[in-house]
Amino acid sequence: MREIKVENKFDVSSGITVVKFGAEWCAPCKKLAVYLDKLENEFINYKFISVDIDNIPNLAKQYQIRSLPTIIIFKNGNKEKTIVGLPLIDSLRKTLREYSSVVKSTAVDTVQAIL
Repeated sequence: MREIKVENKFDVSSGITVVKFGAEWCAPCKKLAVYLDKLENEFINYKFISVDIDNIPNLAKQYQIRSLPTIIIFKNGNKEKTIVGLPLIDSLRKTLREYSSVVKSTAVDTVQAIL
């Protein structure tokens, strides 16, 4: 997951972009980063980026981030969904699947398809 350190590098204008808003001091944000790193390997056509609200407070204000962690899913620049808190990885995976049918197959998916 790519960390955005300056506001002018924040680009969600094309495709599916998953943005994690967090902070260095936020323990649940660190756990969420582990989940998103795993999901980034499955959802290869998505962009995953991280924003530290202490470094770029204008983005936190613009997107009305009030709790951490917060995930916002963008599709072609449009804000599609906001998730506040630390979701279970399977719940997050299911949510991300709603936005595209192009997902790298996992062993679990293959086994479930056979059954």
